[in-house]
Amino acid sequence: FYLVQSKKLFSERRFDDAISFAQKAVALDPQLTRPSALEAKSVIALADLHSGQKARAKTVIEEIDAGKLKDIEAAAVVSLARAEIMLVNNLPDRALTDARRALELSEKIGKSSLQWRAWLFA
Repeated sequence: FYLVQSKKLFSERRFDDAISFAQKAVALDPQLTRPSALEAKSVIALADLHSGQKARAKTVIEEIDAGKLKDIEAAAVVSLARAEIMLVNNLPDRALTDARRALELSEKIGKSSLQWRAWLFA
């Protein structure tokens, strides 16, 4: 519930509210072992980014090790968020690496909604 609500609020550009709900999702799994907690953490990072807090967004997204994620869709979502954040933080090489990873993962699972976004950054 909290993850879905945070994504909805993010899409409505209600970033403070999105962060609040995403933090509740993370609080249910503070060790970040479930995909929902990891995706919620990426919502926090993106909401920070779109609120003008690009350095904080970078710090938050770097707390997630997308390479260790077993859930392919969650890894793609996190990699895509990381690509966007790295690009805004003027780290184009890291952004490209993450965008390519997101593209590769989204192709594996046939998730076209992630594929086209990954192509934007790649």
